[in-house]
Amino acid sequence: MNNQTQEQSEGFLKVKAMIRMVHRAIVTEPKRSRMEIYEEIGQIYDLGSSLVRLRYSAWLKNGDECLVPKIKGRKKGDGKFLSDERESEVRKLITDSTPDQMKMPFALWNRQAVQELIYSRYGISLVITAVGKYLKKWGFTVQVPTIKKPGQRPPEVKAWLEKEYPEIQAQAKQEDAGIWWGDETAVQNSPNQLRGYSPRGKTPSVTGPRKRVHIHMVSAVSNQGAIRFKLYSEAINVERFKDFLMKMIADAKGRKIILILDNLRVHHAKDLQPWLLENKHLIELRFLPAYSPEMNPDEYLNRDMKSRLSNKPMTSSAEVLESRVLGYMDFLEKEKELVQSFFSYSQVKYAA
Repeated sequence: MNNQTQEQSEGFLKVKAMIRMVHRAIVTEPKRSRMEIYEEIGQIYDLGSSLVRLRYSAWLKNGDECLVPKIKGRKKGDGKFLSDERESEVRKLITDSTPDQMKMPFALWNRQAVQELIYSRYGISLVITAVGKYLKKWGFTVQVPTIKKPGQRPPEVKAWLEKEYPEIQAQAKQEDAGIWWGDETAVQNSPNQLRGYSPRGKTPSVTGPRKRVHIHMVSAVSNQGAIRFKLYSEAINVERFKDFLMKMIADAKGRKIILILDNLRVHHAKDLQPWLLENKHLIELRFLPAYSPEMNPDEYLNRDMKSRLSNKPMTSSAEVLESRVLGYMDFLEKEKELVQSFFSYSQVKYAA
């Protein structure tokens, strides 16, 4: 470990102190979870628990030599830890692949995963805040993932995009029909995801509702920024779905509607077919490929609504919950650009 730069020496001493702290905790508290130790010490050094584990494991195997930081790709005074070439490499890796594809214990790229990627490839140990600055510089933002169901068939998706949807567009042009995308959702008074700031180590708490209440909604969107919706106190069945279709027909004032839907059972119900046949000059149902909710622009309306409503105080009143949903949808009716933004996601750009 001779011929170290001052920066390397300082880095080595810092990492060595951390390793000693980890080792001491493991030896003196054998019944304590190692992951708990990694997390606690990682917070002290502003490192992810996985990176602390990785450094400790490397030290057990290779000794102090592996703790000397590799100072490469940084010119004196430029404030950069990664060279332009390495920045480009990391950006490409996290754009083109997921952590699990690289045998890393993360579902998606977060700051901790990128921190570990940089260390494993270049031996450069960045603090979490530095990783965050790089991600911001590269134009990466935190986003909710689209979860694809395992039953999706890529050939069917390809055929739908290249053949079926262009045919729908041609039909709509020929018949002067409007194309809409529809979906159903249920809104509950206890949101699935809550997030809020709190001092480190102090988990925030909120009082939950006394009882669970739900509001069911059927809605439809067009790429012109228009929406249609109707609320129900019970789950959507054939009668309620037909009721919504009748509302759409009434609002269209004689113009034919082509409504694109997912493959929910109620959409294919036998009891609905005679009515659809009778009204085929006014409305026609077409269907997305199986297990492809990410291809439905209306899905993004539902996500946006639930995200906004999750910031509201919890309530046990169905009336309050309904008024919040109505408030959001009324707001959306006036914000055509926001509705059109639901068509900007990569999976639904075909519909824009």
